[in-house]
Amino acid sequence: MVQWSTITFLFLSPPKASSPPLPFNHSAFLIFIAVNNCKAAYDATVHLINEGYKKIACLANAEHLSITEERIKGYKQALQKNNMAVDETLIKICEHGGLVLEETEKAVDELMHLNPMPDAIVGLNDKLTTGCLKILQLKKIKIPGDIALVGFTNSDLSELLNPSLTIIRQPAFEMGELATGLLIQQIESKRLTREFSKKILETELVVRDSSRRTI
Repeated sequence: MVQWSTITFLFLSPPKASSPPLPFNHSAFLIFIAVNNCKAAYDATVHLINEGYKKIACLANAEHLSITEERIKGYKQALQKNNMAVDETLIKICEHGGLVLEETEKAVDELMHLNPMPDAIVGLNDKLTTGCLKILQLKKIKIPGDIALVGFTNSDLSELLNPSLTIIRQPAFEMGELATGLLIQQIESKRLTREFSKKILETELVVRDSSRRTI
């Protein structure tokens, strides 16, 4: 499963006359395209709250990444706005972002040993979510009967999982299409420019069986 959250292009004109010419006449142009990560995590967490879950944990990517900071911020805002305390023991950082299953398993195990253990988990990226699903199933933990699960992905395969996965769908195609259009526009432009173009796209919450109280 491929996960896109940002696309960035930076173009710099040749600093010297002797440098090879670029195929456009620009001093500098930066394109930054991203999804609204804070709101996406907020929406995922509010969905779980509205379904009646009371102790919501989250699995997060490496702390130094901006998307991690933004998504944890959205998760916390959702709890606070609904008068629920933020419990730092429910936030598990996985530095490898789900690429190392053992790391994800350790984080899930720590959550399972809390008393009481969480009744829902938000996976803040694709690999963490699918890894968490696999680990919970291996441990014979019922989803959503024992623990609900919501995650980020832009893959339709999430609908084929068992149970089907409630997701935050990221507009990967739209991001690529917009980036390509902006790139072509700048290449074809005949005027010199120093610009920063930032586009923030919204995500979509798709509710399926993994988070429904009643299936």
